[in-house]
Amino acid sequence: METIWKSRIKNIILCLLFCCLFVKTFTFLTYLFRDTDTDRIRILGLKQEEDLDMIYVGSSSSICYWQPLRAWNDHGFTSYTFATNSLQADSSEYYIKEAMRTQNPTLFVVELRSYVAWSDEVYDLGLRNGSDSMSLLSPVRWKYIYDYMQKRTNTEEVDVGSFYFDIAKYHTETQRLGDEKQWEYSSNKAVFPNKGWEWFEQYDCMEEPTGFMTDERGEVPVKCREALESLLTYCDRKEIDVLFVVSPKVLDKEEQSIYNSLKDIVESRGYQYLNANEHYEEMELDFSKDFFNGNHTNCFGAEKYTRFLGNYITEHYDMPDHSKEQEFAQWSEEYKRFAEEEKTCKEAVTKMQEEYGERLKIAERIRQTEDFAQWYVMVDDASYTLLLAQKGAGLSADLFDSRKVLETWELADDSKDGIRVVCDSEVVFSNAESKEETYEGSIERPLWQIIWSYTIDNTDGNASIVVSGEEYSRGEEGINIVVLDHETGQVADCVTVRVADSRLVLER
Repeated sequence: METIWKSRIKNIILCLLFCCLFVKTFTFLTYLFRDTDTDRIRILGLKQEEDLDMIYVGSSSSICYWQPLRAWNDHGFTSYTFATNSLQADSSEYYIKEAMRTQNPTLFVVELRSYVAWSDEVYDLGLRNGSDSMSLLSPVRWKYIYDYMQKRTNTEEVDVGSFYFDIAKYHTETQRLGDEKQWEYSSNKAVFPNKGWEWFEQYDCMEEPTGFMTDERGEVPVKCREALESLLTYCDRKEIDVLFVVSPKVLDKEEQSIYNSLKDIVESRGYQYLNANEHYEEMELDFSKDFFNGNHTNCFGAEKYTRFLGNYITEHYDMPDHSKEQEFAQWSEEYKRFAEEEKTCKEAVTKMQEEYGERLKIAERIRQTEDFAQWYVMVDDASYTLLLAQKGAGLSADLFDSRKVLETWELADDSKDGIRVVCDSEVVFSNAESKEETYEGSIERPLWQIIWSYTIDNTDGNASIVVSGEEYSRGEEGINIVVLDHETGQVADCVTVRVADSRLVLER
Protein backbone atom coordinates (compact mmCIF):
# COMPACT_ATOMS: atom_id res chain seq x y z
CA MET A 1 0.00 0.00 0.00
CA GLU A 2 2.80 2.40 0.90
CA THR A 3 4.44 1.74 -2.47
CA ILE A 4 1.17 2.53 -4.28
CA TRP A 5 0.80 5.86 -2.43
CA LYS A 6 4.40 6.79 -3.19
CA SER A 7 3.77 6.01 -6.83
CA ARG A 8 0.62 8.13 -6.87
CA ILE A 9 2.34 11.06 -5.17
CA LYS A 10 5.19 10.79 -7.65
CA ASN A 11 2.75 10.84 -10.57
CA ILE A 12 0.93 13.84 -9.13
CA ILE A 13 4.21 15.71 -8.70
CA LEU A 14 5.30 14.83 -12.24
CA CYS A 15 1.91 15.94 -13.55
CA LEU A 16 2.17 19.25 -11.69
CA LEU A 17 5.70 19.79 -12.97
CA PHE A 18 4.54 19.08 -16.51
CA CYS A 19 1.65 21.54 -16.13
CA CYS A 20 3.96 24.22 -14.77
CA LEU A 21 6.43 23.63 -17.58
CA PHE A 22 3.63 23.73 -20.17
CA VAL A 23 2.19 26.98 -18.78
CA LYS A 24 5.63 28.57 -18.62
CA THR A 25 6.49 27.53 -22.18
CA PHE A 26 3.08 28.56 -23.52
CA THR A 27 3.37 31.94 -21.80
CA PHE A 28 6.91 32.46 -23.11
CA LEU A 29 5.83 31.69 -26.68
CA THR A 30 2.84 34.04 -26.34
CA TYR A 31 5.10 36.89 -25.28
CA LEU A 32 7.64 36.01 -27.98
CA PHE A 33 5.07 36.24 -30.79
CA ARG A 34 3.15 39.30 -29.60
CA ASP A 35 3.47 42.65 -31.35
CA THR A 36 6.33 44.84 -30.14
CA ASP A 37 4.72 48.20 -30.92
CA THR A 38 4.67 51.16 -28.57
CA ASP A 39 1.24 50.27 -27.17
CA ARG A 40 2.57 47.05 -25.71
CA ILE A 41 5.77 48.63 -24.42
CA ARG A 42 3.76 51.43 -22.81
CA ILE A 43 1.58 48.91 -20.95
CA LEU A 44 4.62 46.90 -19.86
CA GLY A 45 6.51 50.01 -18.80
CA LEU A 46 4.08 50.86 -16.02
CA LYS A 47 5.10 47.76 -14.05
CA GLN A 48 8.72 48.93 -14.01
CA GLU A 49 7.84 52.26 -12.37
CA GLU A 50 7.89 52.86 -8.63
CA ASP A 51 6.13 55.41 -6.43
CA LEU A 52 3.95 57.01 -9.08
CA ASP A 53 1.84 59.91 -7.82
CA MET A 54 -0.46 60.16 -10.84
CA ILE A 55 -1.50 57.92 -13.75
CA TYR A 56 -3.13 59.34 -16.87
CA VAL A 57 -5.51 56.85 -18.54
CA GLY A 58 -6.84 57.21 -22.06
CA SER A 59 -6.32 56.65 -25.76
CA SER A 60 -4.15 58.38 -28.36
CA SER A 61 -5.53 61.64 -26.97
CA SER A 62 -3.39 60.90 -23.91
CA ILE A 63 -0.29 59.48 -25.59
CA CYS A 64 0.54 62.74 -27.35
CA TYR A 65 -0.91 65.13 -24.75
CA TRP A 66 0.39 64.42 -21.25
CA GLN A 67 4.19 64.69 -20.78
CA PRO A 68 5.12 63.12 -17.41
CA LEU A 69 8.72 64.30 -17.46
CA ARG A 70 7.69 67.91 -18.09
CA ALA A 71 5.26 67.69 -15.18
CA TRP A 72 8.13 66.34 -13.08
CA ASN A 73 10.38 69.24 -14.01
CA ASP A 74 7.63 71.82 -13.39
CA HIS A 75 6.04 70.40 -10.25
CA GLY A 76 8.09 67.52 -8.88
CA PHE A 77 5.38 64.85 -8.88
CA THR A 78 5.76 61.56 -10.74
CA SER A 79 3.27 60.36 -13.34
CA TYR A 80 2.79 57.94 -16.21
CA THR A 81 0.68 57.92 -19.38
CA PHE A 82 -1.04 54.53 -19.26
CA ALA A 83 -2.84 54.55 -22.58
CA THR A 84 -3.20 52.79 -25.92
CA ASN A 85 -4.48 53.85 -29.31
CA SER A 86 -8.21 53.48 -30.06
CA LEU A 87 -9.19 52.92 -26.41
CA GLN A 88 -12.95 52.55 -26.04
CA ALA A 89 -15.24 53.81 -23.32
CA ASP A 90 -15.55 50.59 -21.32
CA SER A 91 -11.78 50.03 -21.28
CA SER A 92 -10.71 52.78 -18.87
CA GLU A 93 -12.02 50.91 -15.83
CA TYR A 94 -9.90 47.86 -16.64
CA TYR A 95 -6.80 49.96 -17.29
CA ILE A 96 -7.19 51.44 -13.82
CA LYS A 97 -7.69 47.96 -12.35
CA GLU A 98 -4.58 46.71 -14.17
CA ALA A 99 -2.58 49.71 -12.97
CA MET A 100 -3.70 49.11 -9.38
CA ARG A 101 -2.10 45.66 -9.46
CA THR A 102 1.35 47.27 -9.27
CA GLN A 103 0.75 50.95 -8.41
CA ASN A 104 -1.00 53.01 -5.75
CA PRO A 105 -1.10 56.58 -7.08
CA THR A 106 -2.59 59.57 -5.32
CA LEU A 107 -4.58 60.46 -8.41
CA PHE A 108 -5.85 58.99 -11.68
CA VAL A 109 -6.65 61.27 -14.61
CA VAL A 110 -9.16 59.78 -17.05
CA GLU A 111 -9.69 61.13 -20.57
CA LEU A 112 -13.41 61.36 -21.43
CA ARG A 113 -13.13 61.68 -25.21
CA SER A 114 -13.84 57.99 -25.74
CA TYR A 115 -17.23 58.33 -23.98
CA VAL A 116 -19.01 60.31 -26.70
CA ALA A 117 -19.56 57.39 -29.10
CA TRP A 118 -20.17 53.64 -28.86
CA SER A 119 -19.79 50.77 -31.30
CA ASP A 120 -21.67 47.52 -30.70
CA GLU A 121 -19.19 45.69 -32.91
CA VAL A 122 -15.91 44.22 -31.72
CA TYR A 123 -13.13 46.60 -32.70
CA ASP A 124 -10.08 44.37 -32.96
CA LEU A 125 -7.38 46.99 -32.36
CA GLY A 126 -9.37 48.83 -29.72
CA LEU A 127 -9.31 45.71 -27.56
CA ARG A 128 -6.05 44.08 -28.61
CA ASN A 129 -3.88 47.14 -28.05
CA GLY A 130 -4.51 46.61 -24.35
CA SER A 131 -5.37 42.93 -23.91
CA ASP A 132 -2.45 41.74 -26.07
CA SER A 133 -0.13 43.90 -23.97
CA MET A 134 -1.16 42.85 -20.48
CA SER A 135 0.23 39.80 -18.70
CA LEU A 136 -1.33 36.68 -20.19
CA LEU A 137 -2.56 35.37 -16.84
CA SER A 138 -3.68 38.70 -15.41
CA PRO A 139 -7.19 38.21 -13.97
CA VAL A 140 -7.99 41.80 -15.02
CA ARG A 141 -7.13 40.95 -18.62
CA TRP A 142 -9.46 37.93 -18.69
CA LYS A 143 -12.33 39.86 -17.10
CA TYR A 144 -11.69 42.76 -19.48
CA ILE A 145 -11.99 40.53 -22.56
CA TYR A 146 -15.05 38.69 -21.19
CA ASP A 147 -16.96 41.87 -20.30
CA TYR A 148 -15.98 43.53 -23.58
CA MET A 149 -17.40 40.63 -25.58
CA GLN A 150 -20.58 40.51 -23.49
CA LYS A 151 -21.35 44.10 -24.50
CA ARG A 152 -20.89 43.52 -28.26
CA THR A 153 -23.37 42.07 -30.73
CA ASN A 154 -21.22 40.49 -33.45
CA THR A 155 -19.20 38.06 -31.34
CA GLU A 156 -20.42 35.10 -33.41
CA GLU A 157 -18.41 36.51 -36.32
CA VAL A 158 -15.29 37.02 -34.18
CA ASP A 159 -12.61 34.55 -33.12
CA VAL A 160 -13.17 35.29 -29.43
CA GLY A 161 -10.72 32.60 -28.31
CA SER A 162 -7.85 34.39 -30.06
CA PHE A 163 -8.32 37.33 -27.70
CA TYR A 164 -7.90 35.17 -24.61
CA PHE A 165 -5.06 33.15 -26.18
CA ASP A 166 -3.62 35.67 -28.61
CA ILE A 167 -0.87 33.34 -29.79
CA ALA A 168 -3.62 31.88 -31.99
CA LYS A 169 -3.50 35.13 -33.97
CA TYR A 170 0.28 35.54 -34.09
CA HIS A 171 1.74 32.01 -34.22
CA THR A 172 1.94 31.99 -38.02
CA GLU A 173 4.23 35.06 -37.95
CA THR A 174 7.30 32.80 -37.94
CA GLN A 175 9.55 35.57 -39.30
CA ARG A 176 9.33 37.12 -35.84
CA LEU A 177 11.60 34.38 -34.53
CA GLY A 178 14.46 36.08 -36.32
CA ASP A 179 13.69 39.52 -34.92
CA GLU A 180 15.90 40.59 -32.01
CA LYS A 181 13.18 42.90 -30.73
CA GLN A 182 10.76 39.98 -30.34
CA TRP A 183 13.27 38.15 -28.14
CA GLU A 184 13.99 41.33 -26.19
CA TYR A 185 10.37 41.47 -25.03
CA SER A 186 9.83 37.72 -24.67
CA SER A 187 10.17 38.19 -20.90
CA ASN A 188 7.22 40.61 -21.09
CA LYS A 189 9.25 43.34 -19.43
CA ALA A 190 10.08 46.75 -20.84
CA VAL A 191 10.81 50.33 -19.85
CA PHE A 192 9.10 53.16 -21.70
CA PRO A 193 11.72 55.95 -21.71
CA ASN A 194 9.34 58.92 -21.47
CA LYS A 195 6.90 57.39 -18.99
CA GLY A 196 4.29 56.58 -21.64
CA TRP A 197 4.68 59.82 -23.62
CA GLU A 198 5.42 59.39 -27.33
CA TRP A 199 7.00 61.84 -29.77
CA PHE A 200 5.31 62.52 -33.11
CA GLU A 201 7.11 64.64 -35.66
CA GLN A 202 3.84 65.64 -37.28
CA TYR A 203 2.11 68.90 -38.14
CA ASP A 204 -1.03 70.16 -39.77
CA CYS A 205 -2.67 73.57 -39.70
CA MET A 206 -6.06 73.54 -37.98
CA GLU A 207 -8.71 76.20 -37.57
CA GLU A 208 -9.64 76.96 -33.98
CA PRO A 209 -13.18 75.72 -33.37
CA THR A 210 -15.76 78.41 -32.68
CA GLY A 211 -19.43 78.42 -31.77
CA PHE A 212 -19.20 75.15 -29.85
CA MET A 213 -19.76 76.56 -26.36
CA THR A 214 -23.24 75.72 -25.12
CA ASP A 215 -25.18 74.99 -21.94
CA GLU A 216 -27.21 72.32 -23.69
CA ARG A 217 -27.01 68.71 -22.48
CA GLY A 218 -26.55 66.17 -25.24
CA GLU A 219 -27.49 62.51 -25.11
CA VAL A 220 -24.69 60.24 -23.91
CA PRO A 221 -24.82 56.83 -25.63
CA VAL A 222 -26.47 54.39 -23.20
CA LYS A 223 -23.52 52.00 -23.01
CA CYS A 224 -21.06 54.87 -22.62
CA ARG A 225 -23.11 56.08 -19.66
CA GLU A 226 -23.16 52.57 -18.19
CA ALA A 227 -19.40 52.28 -18.63
CA LEU A 228 -18.83 55.60 -16.86
CA GLU A 229 -21.20 54.71 -14.03
CA SER A 230 -19.42 51.38 -13.60
CA LEU A 231 -16.05 53.14 -13.42
CA LEU A 232 -17.34 55.65 -10.88
CA THR A 233 -18.78 52.86 -8.71
CA TYR A 234 -15.45 51.03 -8.77
CA CYS A 235 -13.59 54.22 -7.81
CA ASP A 236 -16.07 54.82 -4.98
CA ARG A 237 -15.54 51.32 -3.64
CA LYS A 238 -11.75 51.51 -3.83
CA GLU A 239 -11.67 55.16 -2.68
CA ILE A 240 -9.71 56.19 -5.77
CA ASP A 241 -9.44 59.88 -6.53
CA VAL A 242 -10.03 60.65 -10.21
CA LEU A 243 -9.95 63.81 -12.29
CA PHE A 244 -11.95 63.48 -15.51
CA VAL A 245 -10.65 65.60 -18.39
CA VAL A 246 -11.37 66.47 -22.01
CA SER A 247 -8.19 67.38 -23.87
CA PRO A 248 -8.26 70.10 -26.56
CA LYS A 249 -9.38 69.13 -30.06
CA VAL A 250 -11.43 70.37 -32.98
CA LEU A 251 -15.00 69.89 -31.77
CA ASP A 252 -18.49 71.15 -32.44
CA LYS A 253 -21.52 72.18 -30.42
CA GLU A 254 -23.09 68.72 -30.49
CA GLU A 255 -19.99 67.06 -29.05
CA GLN A 256 -19.61 69.78 -26.43
CA SER A 257 -23.20 69.20 -25.31
CA ILE A 258 -22.37 65.52 -24.68
CA TYR A 259 -19.36 66.57 -22.59
CA ASN A 260 -21.70 68.78 -20.57
CA SER A 261 -23.81 65.71 -19.78
CA LEU A 262 -20.70 63.72 -18.87
CA LYS A 263 -19.71 66.56 -16.56
CA ASP A 264 -23.07 66.30 -14.78
CA ILE A 265 -22.59 62.57 -14.23
CA VAL A 266 -19.03 62.96 -12.93
CA GLU A 267 -19.70 65.90 -10.62
CA SER A 268 -22.90 64.35 -9.24
CA ARG A 269 -20.72 61.52 -7.96
CA GLY A 270 -18.28 63.91 -6.27
CA TYR A 271 -15.43 63.89 -8.80
CA GLN A 272 -13.81 66.84 -10.54
CA TYR A 273 -14.16 67.56 -14.25
CA LEU A 274 -12.01 69.74 -16.50
CA ASN A 275 -12.70 70.46 -20.17
CA ALA A 276 -9.55 72.04 -21.60
CA ASN A 277 -11.51 73.17 -24.67
CA GLU A 278 -12.98 75.87 -22.47
CA HIS A 279 -9.50 77.30 -21.75
CA TYR A 280 -7.79 77.88 -25.12
CA GLU A 281 -6.81 81.43 -24.21
CA GLU A 282 -5.42 80.43 -20.84
CA MET A 283 -3.33 77.71 -22.49
CA GLU A 284 -2.29 80.12 -25.28
CA LEU A 285 -3.18 77.31 -27.67
CA ASP A 286 -2.65 78.04 -31.37
CA PHE A 287 -4.53 75.62 -33.60
CA SER A 288 -2.52 76.75 -36.62
CA LYS A 289 0.72 75.55 -34.99
CA ASP A 290 0.02 73.20 -32.07
CA PHE A 291 -1.72 70.22 -33.72
CA PHE A 292 -1.02 67.52 -36.26
CA ASN A 293 -4.68 66.81 -36.93
CA GLY A 294 -8.01 67.75 -35.45
CA ASN A 295 -7.73 65.21 -32.64
CA HIS A 296 -4.08 65.33 -31.59
CA THR A 297 -1.58 67.96 -30.49
CA ASN A 298 2.03 67.99 -31.62
CA CYS A 299 4.91 68.64 -29.22
CA PHE A 300 4.11 72.36 -29.01
CA GLY A 301 0.47 71.76 -28.09
CA ALA A 302 1.39 69.01 -25.64
CA GLU A 303 3.74 71.34 -23.82
CA LYS A 304 0.98 73.90 -23.36
CA TYR A 305 -1.58 71.31 -22.30
CA THR A 306 0.77 69.63 -19.81
CA ARG A 307 1.62 72.93 -18.17
CA PHE A 308 -2.04 73.91 -17.99
CA LEU A 309 -3.15 70.57 -16.54
CA GLY A 310 -0.10 70.33 -14.25
CA ASN A 311 -0.95 73.71 -12.74
CA TYR A 312 -4.58 72.67 -12.29
CA ILE A 313 -3.60 69.43 -10.54
CA THR A 314 -1.18 71.09 -8.13
CA GLU A 315 -3.81 73.73 -7.29
CA HIS A 316 -6.65 71.27 -6.67
CA TYR A 317 -4.91 68.16 -5.34
CA ASP A 318 -2.35 67.57 -2.63
CA MET A 319 0.51 66.39 -4.85
CA PRO A 320 4.00 65.81 -3.38
CA ASP A 321 7.15 67.53 -4.66
CA HIS A 322 9.97 64.99 -4.89
CA SER A 323 12.36 67.24 -6.79
CA LYS A 324 14.81 67.52 -3.88
CA GLU A 325 14.57 63.87 -2.80
CA GLN A 326 17.66 61.83 -3.70
CA GLU A 327 15.73 58.64 -4.43
CA PHE A 328 13.99 60.45 -7.31
CA ALA A 329 17.18 61.86 -8.84
CA GLN A 330 16.80 59.57 -11.86
CA TRP A 331 13.68 61.48 -12.90
CA SER A 332 15.75 64.65 -13.28
CA GLU A 333 18.28 62.78 -15.40
CA GLU A 334 15.52 61.44 -17.60
CA TYR A 335 14.09 64.92 -17.98
CA LYS A 336 17.44 66.10 -19.42
CA ARG A 337 17.22 63.41 -22.09
CA PHE A 338 13.56 64.32 -22.68
CA ALA A 339 14.54 67.99 -23.16
CA GLU A 340 17.12 67.06 -25.82
CA GLU A 341 14.58 64.90 -27.64
CA GLU A 342 12.09 67.74 -27.45
CA LYS A 343 14.56 70.10 -29.07
CA THR A 344 14.97 67.70 -31.99
CA CYS A 345 11.21 67.20 -32.34
CA LYS A 346 10.47 70.92 -32.22
CA GLU A 347 13.06 71.58 -34.92
CA ALA A 348 11.43 68.98 -37.16
CA VAL A 349 7.91 70.32 -36.55
CA THR A 350 9.06 73.92 -37.03
CA LYS A 351 10.50 72.92 -40.39
CA MET A 352 7.13 71.38 -41.32
CA GLN A 353 5.38 74.59 -40.29
CA GLU A 354 7.74 76.61 -42.49
CA GLU A 355 7.23 74.25 -45.42
CA TYR A 356 3.48 74.51 -44.91
CA GLY A 357 3.76 78.28 -45.04
CA GLU A 358 5.71 78.04 -48.29
CA ARG A 359 3.02 75.78 -49.76
CA LEU A 360 0.39 78.38 -48.89
CA LYS A 361 2.42 81.01 -50.72
CA ILE A 362 2.68 78.74 -53.77
CA ALA A 363 -1.08 78.13 -53.65
CA GLU A 364 -1.63 81.87 -53.56
CA ARG A 365 0.60 82.30 -56.63
CA ILE A 366 -1.39 79.55 -58.37
CA ARG A 367 -4.63 81.41 -57.64
CA GLN A 368 -3.13 84.67 -58.90
CA THR A 369 -1.88 83.14 -62.16
CA GLU A 370 -4.07 84.11 -65.11
CA ASP A 371 -2.10 82.49 -67.93
CA PHE A 372 -3.16 78.88 -68.45
CA ALA A 373 0.27 77.65 -69.60
CA GLN A 374 1.97 79.03 -66.48
CA TRP A 375 -0.83 77.70 -64.26
CA TYR A 376 -0.59 74.23 -65.80
CA VAL A 377 3.17 74.02 -65.18
CA MET A 378 2.59 74.87 -61.51
CA VAL A 379 -0.16 72.29 -60.86
CA ASP A 380 1.25 69.50 -63.04
CA ASP A 381 3.09 68.06 -60.06
CA ALA A 382 3.00 64.92 -57.89
CA SER A 383 2.00 67.01 -54.86
CA TYR A 384 -1.29 68.03 -56.48
CA THR A 385 -4.33 66.07 -57.61
CA LEU A 386 -6.65 67.64 -60.17
CA LEU A 387 -10.35 66.76 -60.10
CA LEU A 388 -11.95 67.46 -63.49
CA ALA A 389 -15.64 67.60 -64.39
CA GLN A 390 -16.57 68.71 -67.89
CA LYS A 391 -19.76 70.63 -68.54
CA GLY A 392 -21.11 71.08 -72.04
CA ALA A 393 -19.55 69.99 -75.32
CA GLY A 394 -15.95 68.88 -75.59
CA LEU A 395 -13.21 71.42 -76.15
CA SER A 396 -11.15 71.65 -79.33
CA ALA A 397 -7.90 73.61 -79.25
CA ASP A 398 -5.79 74.17 -82.36
CA LEU A 399 -2.57 75.35 -80.73
CA PHE A 400 -0.18 72.49 -80.02
CA ASP A 401 0.39 73.12 -76.29
CA SER A 402 -3.32 73.38 -75.52
CA ARG A 403 -4.15 70.33 -77.64
CA LYS A 404 -1.42 68.37 -75.85
CA VAL A 405 -2.91 69.21 -72.44
CA LEU A 406 -6.35 68.00 -73.52
CA GLU A 407 -4.78 64.78 -74.77
CA THR A 408 -3.01 64.36 -71.43
CA TRP A 409 -6.38 64.70 -69.69
CA GLU A 410 -7.89 62.28 -72.23
CA LEU A 411 -10.65 64.72 -73.07
CA ALA A 412 -11.57 64.16 -76.73
CA ASP A 413 -13.30 66.77 -78.87
CA ASP A 414 -16.60 64.91 -78.73
CA SER A 415 -16.61 64.20 -74.99
CA LYS A 416 -19.63 65.51 -73.12
CA ASP A 417 -19.44 64.20 -69.61
CA GLY A 418 -15.74 63.79 -68.95
CA ILE A 419 -14.73 62.94 -65.40
CA ARG A 420 -11.02 62.76 -64.67
CA VAL A 421 -8.66 62.49 -61.72
CA VAL A 422 -5.15 63.59 -62.72
CA CYS A 423 -1.88 63.66 -60.80
CA ASP A 424 1.54 64.50 -62.25
CA SER A 425 0.33 64.11 -65.87
CA GLU A 426 -1.13 60.68 -65.08
CA VAL A 427 -4.86 60.07 -65.39
CA VAL A 428 -5.73 58.21 -62.19
CA PHE A 429 -9.37 57.79 -63.23
CA SER A 430 -11.22 58.35 -66.50
CA ASN A 431 -14.76 57.53 -67.56
CA ALA A 432 -13.82 57.69 -71.24
CA GLU A 433 -14.38 53.94 -71.66
CA SER A 434 -17.56 53.72 -69.59
CA LYS A 435 -20.85 55.44 -68.94
CA GLU A 436 -20.01 56.30 -65.34
CA GLU A 437 -20.93 59.84 -64.46
CA THR A 438 -19.90 59.76 -60.81
CA TYR A 439 -16.66 58.85 -59.08
CA GLU A 440 -15.69 58.65 -55.42
CA GLY A 441 -12.09 58.63 -54.28
CA SER A 442 -9.77 59.51 -51.41
CA ILE A 443 -6.25 60.72 -50.84
CA GLU A 444 -4.36 59.42 -47.84
CA ARG A 445 -2.10 61.87 -46.12
CA PRO A 446 0.63 61.07 -43.54
CA LEU A 447 0.06 59.11 -40.30
CA TRP A 448 -2.91 60.30 -38.23
CA GLN A 449 -3.62 63.12 -40.61
CA ILE A 450 -6.61 63.81 -42.82
CA ILE A 451 -7.84 61.23 -45.29
CA TRP A 452 -9.44 63.28 -48.02
CA SER A 453 -12.61 62.02 -49.61
CA TYR A 454 -14.00 63.49 -52.77
CA THR A 455 -16.88 62.92 -55.20
CA ILE A 456 -17.12 63.98 -58.82
CA ASP A 457 -20.70 63.90 -60.08
CA ASN A 458 -21.39 64.79 -63.70
CA THR A 459 -24.90 63.39 -63.86
CA ASP A 460 -26.79 65.52 -66.36
CA GLY A 461 -23.64 67.58 -66.78
CA ASN A 462 -23.87 69.34 -63.42
CA ALA A 463 -20.07 69.21 -62.93
CA SER A 464 -20.21 68.84 -59.15
CA ILE A 465 -16.92 68.33 -57.27
CA VAL A 466 -17.34 67.78 -53.53
CA VAL A 467 -14.27 67.58 -51.28
CA SER A 468 -14.76 66.41 -47.68
CA GLY A 469 -18.45 67.28 -47.85
CA GLU A 470 -18.04 70.76 -49.37
CA GLU A 471 -18.89 71.77 -52.94
CA TYR A 472 -15.95 73.41 -54.73
CA SER A 473 -16.74 73.24 -58.45
CA ARG A 474 -17.78 76.43 -60.23
CA GLY A 475 -20.20 74.39 -62.36
CA GLU A 476 -19.55 76.55 -65.44
CA GLU A 477 -19.44 75.62 -69.13
CA GLY A 478 -16.04 74.10 -69.86
CA ILE A 479 -13.72 71.93 -67.77
CA ASN A 480 -14.23 72.57 -64.05
CA ILE A 481 -11.08 71.78 -62.07
CA VAL A 482 -10.42 71.59 -58.34
CA VAL A 483 -6.75 71.42 -57.33
CA LEU A 484 -5.98 69.47 -54.14
CA ASP A 485 -2.67 70.13 -52.38
CA HIS A 486 -1.49 66.91 -50.71
CA GLU A 487 0.90 68.75 -48.40
CA THR A 488 -1.46 71.27 -46.83
CA GLY A 489 -4.68 69.31 -47.01
CA GLN A 490 -6.37 72.26 -48.69
CA VAL A 491 -7.97 73.11 -52.01
CA ALA A 492 -5.32 75.18 -53.77
CA ASP A 493 -7.52 76.46 -56.61
CA CYS A 494 -10.91 76.14 -58.33
CA VAL A 495 -11.06 77.11 -62.00
CA THR A 496 -12.95 76.59 -65.23
CA VAL A 497 -10.94 75.97 -68.39
CA ARG A 498 -12.36 77.12 -71.73
CA VAL A 499 -11.11 77.68 -75.27
CA ALA A 500 -10.57 81.20 -76.58
CA ASP A 501 -8.67 82.05 -79.75
CA SER A 502 -7.77 78.36 -80.18
CA ARG A 503 -6.03 78.22 -76.83
CA LEU A 504 -7.03 77.14 -73.31
CA VAL A 505 -7.79 79.94 -70.88
CA LEU A 506 -8.63 80.13 -67.17
CA GLU A 507 -11.73 81.56 -65.58
CA ARG A 508 -12.30 82.04 -61.85
